[in-house]
Amino acid sequence: MAILIIALVMTTAMMAATLHVQNIERKADLFRQMRAAGRGKFADEG
Repeated sequence: MAILIIALVMTTAMMAATLHVQNIERKADLFRQMRAAGRGKFADEG
């Protein structure tokens, strides 16, 4: 019985970690797009 509980906890932790990593990657992409857009604006002004 204890083995089942441990397996469930480990699976949940792995899923949470995967979601967390995907979230970080999505934020990094957004940040990159924002920086690219900002660079474009500055280039137009210059």
